[in-house]
Amino acid sequence: MSNKNKLFSNELLTYKTIVQEKPEIAYFFDKEGRLLFWNKNVENRLGYTKEELFHKNILEFIAKEDRELVLDIFNGILYKGIERPVEYHMISKSGEKTPYISSGTMTLISGKQYVIGQAINISKLKNIEKDLKLEILKINLLKDLLDTENKALKKEIDHVHGHKGIIGISDSLLHALKDAEKVAPYDITVLLEGEDRTGKTLFARAVHDLSKRNKNPFIKVDCNTFSKQDLEIEIFGKAKDIYTKGSKKQIGKLELANSGTLFLDHINMLPASIQSKLHHFIQTSEFKINGTKPAKVSVRLIAAADKDLELKVQQNLFQKDLYYLLKIYPINIPALRERKIDIPLLAKHFIRFYNNKYDKKVTNLTKKCLQLLTQYDWPGNIKELKNIIERAVINSPGKVLKIDFKKISKPTENKKINTLNEIEKNHIMTILNKTNWRVSGNNGAALILAIHPETLRSRMRKLGIKRPLE
Repeated sequence: MSNKNKLFSNELLTYKTIVQEKPEIAYFFDKEGRLLFWNKNVENRLGYTKEELFHKNILEFIAKEDRELVLDIFNGILYKGIERPVEYHMISKSGEKTPYISSGTMTLISGKQYVIGQAINISKLKNIEKDLKLEILKINLLKDLLDTENKALKKEIDHVHGHKGIIGISDSLLHALKDAEKVAPYDITVLLEGEDRTGKTLFARAVHDLSKRNKNPFIKVDCNTFSKQDLEIEIFGKAKDIYTKGSKKQIGKLELANSGTLFLDHINMLPASIQSKLHHFIQTSEFKINGTKPAKVSVRLIAAADKDLELKVQQNLFQKDLYYLLKIYPINIPALRERKIDIPLLAKHFIRFYNNKYDKKVTNLTKKCLQLLTQYDWPGNIKELKNIIERAVINSPGKVLKIDFKKISKPTENKKINTLNEIEKNHIMTILNKTNWRVSGNNGAALILAIHPETLRSRMRKLGIKRPLE
């Protein structure tokens, strides 16, 4: 079987799985209206066998007086991209008419148009349509139907029951999603490990949404965007200074997240003094602000870290006890190069997103383009892919996506793997360059690295780090 046929078969299998899992009537048909597959409810409600249904035209199930309206909706989906619900009467094999509300969405597979449809029985609504309460229920039913279409009947596959943005079918991604589902109901800390721009915030949100705290706040703090002093205030807050009239109390994100979830991104950048306060909070659920009376809150903590967190623990730059408290339940988020099977799904998802944003009509992602996208190693992960697709959609004048691959660096082969000493040396030099090679003091590298200045000087001598001649 050719790669094209395999891709075609895989996409059909994906949609077949989605259709079979729908709680109401759901079906998949081609642009001529011929049924290709459906869920068991179609057979049960309409009284047909599998053999009778295959390639049967969908209009044969619809009352004659409603067929023209349904055909208009169908043509609007195929040729204008307009998707809206429609009410009609469905006819069973025995001739019984039942009112339904239905909606469909068009998808392209190997350049061919197909439609996925879903129908919900509204007999009860019709029987008591004059009742105002049932009118409200009808509106909610329509809303739920549209939400279901947007989440499940598009080509992006949602494997965590509605977690927006988590798209893919790779084993590594599914393993991470299963871990998120397993730990979500339990009120314990979670550590999301992985490279930057791999979607750790989406996973943190997924754990929160599946937890018992999902009706309460989900608050994120990026530890990499604040100074030490500002970060401590951002997390724990600031008490009012009774000696300074202009100083007001500032509520920290920990208190704002009470009864909910606090997500600390880039936890590996947390200074030592804040590490101690966070360690105390995890153990006691209490924290102090400037020596005030301890405050007690109920917060579920989720942290995210780059791959160098364990190295920092080994170098005594991150508290070992805190590390193990955070790592009660670790989840590894795979890099994009580790899940290249997901690139076509992600690319098509981003194309649709930017089509809507910029009013473009890009629908064709060529085989050659997909091949080049999957050959690239994506050091910038999903964020890099998203940015490239955005530029391509903007620059594409027609329906075919145009990507300038000359502006994308080629995959790196035989990439050198740095030793621990090399990683440490590079990190120290990066910090020294930022501080203009100041080692000690308020703005010194030692303070940022959370180590004693003499310890830093000792490490610099051992690693051969010298200030460059000016």
